[in-house]
Amino acid sequence: MISGKFAITLHILTLLSKFPDEYLSSDFLASSMNINPVLVRKEIANLKKHALVESREGKNGGTRLVKAAKKITLEDIFKITFD
Repeated sequence: MISGKFAITLHILTLLSKFPDEYLSSDFLASSMNINPVLVRKEIANLKKHALVESREGKNGGTRLVKAAKKITLEDIFKITFD
């Protein structure tokens, strides 16, 4: 069974791939899914742990991809979701 974490992670990565040069806030990402930003931050932490994204804090902070979207497979996402 695929959990909600997989769907959240997939959505985050999809949005980040659409805006590759921008840092997207967890509030923006969460509002696009109508969920609490804390859930997004938890998945972002997991993505950072696996070196797929980078984040910066502050007024202009947020998260962006560090690995090319073309090189991230659904299998990769599935594996890190259940790590």
